[in-house]
Amino acid sequence: MVLALFSLLPVRWATGLAFAIGWCFLPMAGYALPGLPDYTKTFATCVGALLGISLFHSKLFFLYRANWLDTAPLIFCFSPFLSSLVNGLGAYDGVSAAFHQSVTWGLPYLIGRLAYRGRNDLIPLAVSCVGCALVYMTLCLWEVRMSPQLHTIFYGFHQHSFGQTIRFGGWRPTVFMEHGLQVALWMGFCLLISYVVWRMTPLIEKHKHLSLILLSLGGTFLLLKSLGAVVLVAIAILLFELVQFTRLRWLYLVLPVCVTSYLLVRGLGIGSPETLIRFVRDNISVDRAESLQFRLDNEDLLADRARQQVWLGWGGWGRNRVFDEHGKDLTVTDGLWIIIFGTQGVLGLSTFYAMQLIAPTGCLVSGRFRKNAPTIGLALGCLISNVDTLPNAMTIPIFQVILGALVTVSLSKRADTAIRSQSALDSV
Repeated sequence: MVLALFSLLPVRWATGLAFAIGWCFLPMAGYALPGLPDYTKTFATCVGALLGISLFHSKLFFLYRANWLDTAPLIFCFSPFLSSLVNGLGAYDGVSAAFHQSVTWGLPYLIGRLAYRGRNDLIPLAVSCVGCALVYMTLCLWEVRMSPQLHTIFYGFHQHSFGQTIRFGGWRPTVFMEHGLQVALWMGFCLLISYVVWRMTPLIEKHKHLSLILLSLGGTFLLLKSLGAVVLVAIAILLFELVQFTRLRWLYLVLPVCVTSYLLVRGLGIGSPETLIRFVRDNISVDRAESLQFRLDNEDLLADRARQQVWLGWGGWGRNRVFDEHGKDLTVTDGLWIIIFGTQGVLGLSTFYAMQLIAPTGCLVSGRFRKNAPTIGLALGCLISNVDTLPNAMTIPIFQVILGALVTVSLSKRADTAIRSQSALDSV
């Protein structure tokens, strides 16, 4: 199906639709392949897209120009190899781990770098995301009423613990994703894109259907019963409105600064989270405070373990976890950051968040994209998705495609500026 998309559509549409449809509708399942990563929805979509570009748009490979911004993704994909060697797991284990990480994180990034050449190319990417969200909206509403059953109906099994779908006296949809939190992150991301486009569209050009899309996605998003996602989207909208009102684009730095500050404080084991836990207990709910306490206690144990092998981590096979003298696992790894810190150390953690934060932050702070709604919406969505990696490990591959696209778009803009400047000098 992905190859058919690339044979029939322009590459920017085929890429966006392939990743959005693939992630939204393929099952949460995998088939073990000897010597390769498991054949999952991520593997199928990434390899299909790469083959599609190779077969039908091969000229894009010749247009690709490496840049220093590609250094962090390259090191991050290679770091599992070093972690395996340092921990005595062997070169074969290292190559296998690095290949798996390259397919999961590096390949979507590369596809984004190849497929999107200019800022107007981001419009099909944004439309693909919002279009899939509109279809997902109807499925979410069905599961809110009937309970999360679609994955079982279509694929024969439930993808996660069914008990975690019960929330606030009702159902939290999971549809075809890993967890209800992932569905909420995806729908909130698409809602944010829709809001930014609606807000930046001149009043005389606003259409009723744009407002209807925004209201429909917003209402459905609230019914997903995910407080964390609601808070993230609300913060992103507030930041966007502050920037629109004050024209101070550096305010967008709040999100990456918060992420890096959290990593430093928790990674180094500085301070106590008791004040935050007390605030949640007094102002939100006791259940949320207990959940937060549980997460942070586990992070403390895992961070202490990670600091014993701080630079390159413990590698795979659960060596980053904490066990008692009887071999019982004492920890639960919720946040993506603590998983990376424990398995790949400071090298993996720093390069991962450099890859995640630099490009979207640069696009938001730069004045070159201040009037380009799709770029702002996609970049701001990437930043809130990275805030979500602190408590959760619910990754969505299309975010990596967007990151690669933002890098290429920012570089192509600089190139266009340089060409115009040189032309002006030549004319003088």
